[in-house]
Amino acid sequence: ILATGNGRCNLLNLHASPDDYNDPAFAARVLSQYGISSDLDFFRAMGLLMTADGEGRVYPHSQAASSVLDVLRLEAKRCGVRFICGEKAQTIARRDGGFVVNDRYAARCVIVACGGKAASAQGSDGSGYALLTAFGHRITPLFPALVQLRTQTELTKPLKGLRTPAALTLQTPSGETHSVRGELLFTDYGLSGIAAMELSRYVRGGGRVWIDFLPQTAEGDVFALLRATCEKDPDRPLEQLLTGVVHNRIGIVLLRRTCRQMLSAPCGTLCEADLHAVVRALKGFAVEVTGTKGFADAQVTAGGAENTQFTDSLESVCVPGLYACGEILDIDGKCGGYNLTFAWSSGRLAGRAAAQKIQEKT
Repeated sequence: ILATGNGRCNLLNLHASPDDYNDPAFAARVLSQYGISSDLDFFRAMGLLMTADGEGRVYPHSQAASSVLDVLRLEAKRCGVRFICGEKAQTIARRDGGFVVNDRYAARCVIVACGGKAASAQGSDGSGYALLTAFGHRITPLFPALVQLRTQTELTKPLKGLRTPAALTLQTPSGETHSVRGELLFTDYGLSGIAAMELSRYVRGGGRVWIDFLPQTAEGDVFALLRATCEKDPDRPLEQLLTGVVHNRIGIVLLRRTCRQMLSAPCGTLCEADLHAVVRALKGFAVEVTGTKGFADAQVTAGGAENTQFTDSLESVCVPGLYACGEILDIDGKCGGYNLTFAWSSGRLAGRAAAQKIQEKT
């Protein structure tokens, strides 16, 4: 929790819907029982004051992730929760109609909420999957998600450290396309920022990304703007053609990649074909994707315990009394509080179901 939202904890997103996840049908099964309004009430009841930005991202009003952690700890203490820290769950075994964890801790029900493999420095090393496979659960292929893209660096290295709004379209090797809008950050190894990290959910080893540096302006309007500039100021150096249109560093890189003239040549020397080439670069500059950074840098794990092996209450169909929630399941969502939204909703669902099952046994 302390690491989320750059230390502010983007704990929910007001706009979260099943379509924002890789498995909409499964997400709907959970969110229909514990949705956004329910999660908001859950935190308000613990005394957490929250605020939302224009994108629906919800943060604690204190802008400190520690506020979320603190209210959860206080509520757990009030409810009589016993914390056992510094000990890893190595095994779960069936015993006497219930379970025993690490051959020491007896339980009538168990909830596996170990997270995935992303951000192992925070403790999620992927070891939780073995707890489920021991009971016959299947794990779908695992990939780092919400992570930086590795690309050919001819474009990205000269722009290292530069941020810009953009629209990105990824074409995967299988021909699928996925498009997002948001902030793009250029790095020495490729692309970062919310937009690039959003696309990483669909990268499986490679692909191609088209960058639209002017997503709110139609291609024809861009061409008309640049042609008017050339006609009005034909002596302007070509290297300044895109001044006022995009960041100067972006403009120089694109012009070098598309124009046959020296950048010191006057704009008036551009023919119509050259001008169209510049516009195409502005509206769809292609970059080859070679992969992504690894789990250590990822915010989320794509893949996980197969969702079909869990009921609507997130109880295992393989072992009654065993539940799973959060990222250990095969669920991943968009960047911006969507994954924590599912974590709270699924955790509350599994917790309530386990408690009811225990009451029924007693």
